[in-house]
Amino acid sequence: MGPVEQEIIIKLTSGVAPEVLEVSNESHMHSVPPGSESHFKVVVISQEFNGRRLVQRHQMIYSILADELAGVYMRWPCTLIRPMSG
Repeated sequence: MGPVEQEIIIKLTSGVAPEVLEVSNESHMHSVPPGSESHFKVVVISQEFNGRRLVQRHQMIYSILADELAGVYMRWPCTLIRPMSG
């Protein structure tokens, strides 16, 4: 796990207290140099998403990861799910 992936995990863990957090570096599937951290897939399940529409959930994540998104780390397919209520 590289430093960008670690930072994403730290920021999302503190930012939305996820029940599930999956961060996958998919850079190797793109035309980038070996070892790159430029393409990530993120899956988040969090109570913080309750009562928020999908666009609002994405805005939350983009705000938390603003520094990473401002750089070369440009691909962020995010699955942002509200937990099922019992």
